[in-house]
Amino acid sequence: MGTERRAVHLNKKPEVQGIEKGTLYRKVEEWLKEYRAMKARVEILKAELDTISRSEGLGVYEGEDEAIAGMYFNRGPLTGLPMGTETSDKTGRVAAEFRDQLEKDFKRVWRMYVADRTNKWIEYEALVIQLHRIDLAIESLLPREQEVVRAHYIDGLGWERISRKVHCDVATCYRTREKAILYMTLSLFPRRPVE
Repeated sequence: MGTERRAVHLNKKPEVQGIEKGTLYRKVEEWLKEYRAMKARVEILKAELDTISRSEGLGVYEGEDEAIAGMYFNRGPLTGLPMGTETSDKTGRVAAEFRDQLEKDFKRVWRMYVADRTNKWIEYEALVIQLHRIDLAIESLLPREQEVVRAHYIDGLGWERISRKVHCDVATCYRTREKAILYMTLSLFPRRPVE
């Protein structure tokens, strides 16, 4: 495979039907343009997921809502009234209704929380896999192609600086980038032979 790749590279224009400047080519170019944003999003998601993991380990303390609900359910053995107070049954019913509504709201919020956490994990995993695929495709390129792709898309350098860095003119850098994206497209979207 490596010698075939090198032999094709010696030609000025590789002939690959259906890929050059096609949909898949543009998709790879779009991924390269979004590479830095994807990396940043991975870091943000990682921080959010770490925060969620740490907060799940914290203990839960009784709050105002539990105290109100406790007024009705901690009744004394002799009077039937909440212990330590002389609260009426009407107050107890209000407390019970409040507790029921609180429980419904808690379940709704909990489902939203679990869905959000799950969606964050799914997005994080998908981005990590996508970035890994892009990195592997870049590594499969020839050294100059790697340098041009990394300098332009990952480091955000302009074409003049890239041309000085790789010691060739701007037009050669453009052609090198086009060939690199073509080969990355072949790497990321292998074509199956027609039987």
